[in-house]
Amino acid sequence: MKRIFSLILALMAVQMMWAAKITVTNTSDDVDEEGSLRWACSQASSNPSVEITFDIEGNGNKVIKLTSQIQIQGNVTIDASSSKDSIIIDANDMEYSDYCFYLNNYSTTKLNLKGLVLKNRKTSAIYLSSSDYYENTVDVQIDSCFFYGDITAYGGNLIIKNSSLISNVIGAYSTSTSLEITDCNFIDG
Repeated sequence: MKRIFSLILALMAVQMMWAAKITVTNTSDDVDEEGSLRWACSQASSNPSVEITFDIEGNGNKVIKLTSQIQIQGNVTIDASSSKDSIIIDANDMEYSDYCFYLNNYSTTKLNLKGLVLKNRKTSAIYLSSSDYYENTVDVQIDSCFFYGDITAYGGNLIIKNSSLISNVIGAYSTSTSLEITDCNFIDG
């Protein structure tokens, strides 16, 4: 009986390590609306890891207009690489002081973006804040994205690969910032 109980506990622990898979099904920016990107990102607070994909009905590009920044806590992957249409995260109507995604190292935070179009011309589209005071890390990986908007990094690890960076400034404002850019196009426009 003890062996069966131990086996059940071990299986539960393994299951908790797997990423929760969440599908964005609409272009709403409402955190309370299940199926929205903001709602999906909020699920990371109750799951060790969240993998977000897209299945939004209709033809043509899908535009998610953010009204305020999304705070990332935990391990979040936002993957639009298998979507049949372009997924555009548009933050051009947000307040000047807001970012598309805000990450800090009060807890270990990881954000992986794949196959997205991000637009924020007013301020940084992504803001990493990682101080040596906290022992946690902030990691961002951007892969195969079109990126309109700056990236600001005060510490943390930033990897950008296979992406097009349009009119970007990538600011690494701390000696504790690790920056790696490979196979990217830089476009003035």
